[in-house]
Amino acid sequence: MNNSQEILNILLQNIQRKGITEKACLNECNINTSFLTDWKNGRLKNPSYDKIVKISIFLNLDLNYVFGKISDYPTKREIELLNLFRLLPEEQQFRLLGRAELMAEQNER
Repeated sequence: MNNSQEILNILLQNIQRKGITEKACLNECNINTSFLTDWKNGRLKNPSYDKIVKISIFLNLDLNYVFGKISDYPTKREIELLNLFRLLPEEQQFRLLGRAELMAEQNER
């Protein structure tokens, strides 16, 4: 199970990926805009489960991922991606893998 700091990092990374501000995310979720700031600054040790779930749903995140419960089954998105991948000729599959690796490397930076 992810600890509080790991959950915070997951949420912050995905807010950034969505291309919105933390404030905009919290406004959309009807959560006080100081919530993430208080959490980041250590003023909030045990953030509300309900608020974490609201933010996760808004960001379209799998709660198992957020809370660190790794599942053995692929998500709907992973199945869709695999099905599309299988429709490609082998040469295009290799190119797509190369692009995906590059994107993943850039995302880690």
